[in-house]
Amino acid sequence: GPLLELSAGEQAELDRELLERRVEEGVIGVQPENSIGRAVIRPPQGARNLSKTEGNEFVFGTCVVDDDIIQTVDGELITDRVESFFQDVEMTVVDGEWRVTGRARRGEIREGEEICVNFLP
Repeated sequence: GPLLELSAGEQAELDRELLERRVEEGVIGVQPENSIGRAVIRPPQGARNLSKTEGNEFVFGTCVVDDDIIQTVDGELITDRVESFFQDVEMTVVDGEWRVTGRARRGEIREGEEICVNFLP
């Protein structure tokens, strides 16, 4: 399995944060029926103790495969391409829970899912 397991709550936080950003942009993302969308997570170096101490933070690398069908709220298709990109995600303990507090894309967005296939060692 993955080296760093995100709990259901942490995964939900990532999903909620993505949804919020999309709503702000006025778009809707719908997963296709046989979705290959995923985020492959590379754990931070030396991450041993991921305790929920207030202010505790860590950054992990991800490779994101995005195959969501993006539409405007009126149902107009924006894109249905499969795209992949590398992204660093920072999570910080806020009020006793892990929250996404930053993310930075590294490099270009690529077509297809190839760049994520060998992302993990």
